[in-house]
Amino acid sequence: NNYFYSILLLILLIAILFSIILSYQFSFQNVDDSYISFRYGKNLMNGLGLVYNQGERVEGYTNFLWTVITAPLTKISFLDISTSTIIIGIVLSIMAIWLIATITKNLIPNSHIFLLLFPALIVSIDSSFVFWAVSGMETTLFTLLLIAIFYSYSKINEKTKYTNYLIITLILSTMCRPEGAIVFGFIVINMFLYRRSFNEFNRIFFRILLNYALIIGMYLLFKYLYYGSILPNTFHAKAVTNIGFNLNEGMDYLIVSYKARFIILLPLLFLPFGRILKDYKLNFLFFFPIVYSVYILYVGGDWPGASRFILPILPFIYI
Repeated sequence: NNYFYSILLLILLIAILFSIILSYQFSFQNVDDSYISFRYGKNLMNGLGLVYNQGERVEGYTNFLWTVITAPLTKISFLDISTSTIIIGIVLSIMAIWLIATITKNLIPNSHIFLLLFPALIVSIDSSFVFWAVSGMETTLFTLLLIAIFYSYSKINEKTKYTNYLIITLILSTMCRPEGAIVFGFIVINMFLYRRSFNEFNRIFFRILLNYALIIGMYLLFKYLYYGSILPNTFHAKAVTNIGFNLNEGMDYLIVSYKARFIILLPLLFLPFGRILKDYKLNFLFFFPIVYSVYILYVGGDWPGASRFILPILPFIYI
C-alpha cells in the first residue's frame, strides 16, 4: 500500500512539473475564451450583475459554476487571475489523478501495481489533460466532477454518504457544463437497468431524481428569468441547422482526437464484453464514453488539436 502511494505521489509530481513547463511556454496566460468568464465574474463582483456588458443580459458563457467560483479572484489585486486560475487548475488536475488511481484500485484491488496506476499515469502525461488544466477554463473542473460522479456511483451500496455525494456532483456538473445533463441521464438509465444491483433501489433512485430535478429546475428558472432563455446564447450562435455538416465536422474531430491515442486505446478491442454487460460499473465505464462521443459527433465537435470535448471521458476509457 505504501509502495502504491509512493509511486502515485511521483506521478502527481510529474503532472505538476508538466503543467508548469507547458504553462511557462504560454507565458502563464490562459486560453482566450476563459476571459469571457472572467469578465462576467468581474462585473458580478462590481455589482453590475452576471453580464458581459452593463445592462445587457446575455448568457455568453456555458460554465456558470466556474464563472461564479472564479469571480472573487477578480478582486484580488496582488495576484493576476490568469495565475490564480492556473494554480486552481493544477490542484483540480491533481485531485482528478488521485481519484482515478483510487477508482482503479477499488475496481481491481489484487492486480499488479502497474495496472493499478496505469490510468493515472497516462492521464498525467496526456498533453490535452495538462493543457486544459492550465487553460483557465472549466474543463478540468468538469472532468473532476465526472470522475467524482463515477466514484460515488460505484460505492453507492456502501454508505448513505455516497448517495449524497452522487447527487451533489451530478448537480454541480450540470451547473458547470450543460453536458452534465447527459451524465445524469446516463446514470438514471444505467441505474434502472441494473436496479437489482442496488440496495434500496427505489429510495435511492427517486431521491436522486427529486433532488436533481428540484435544484436544476431552480437553476433553469433563474436562467429563464434573468436571461430570458434556459439555453446559453452560444448555443444559438453556434447551432448549425445542417446536421450533415455537424456530423462531418464531428467525425473529423473524433478521428483526430482518438487517432492520437490509438496505441493506448487498442486493447479496448479485447475487453470481456460478457462481463461488462453484467456489471453496472463496467457498463458505465464502457458505454458512457460511447454515448458522449455520439453527442460530440452530433454537435460537430470543437476546435481541433486540444481534444477539449473528449477530455472528460478519457479517464473512463483509460480505466
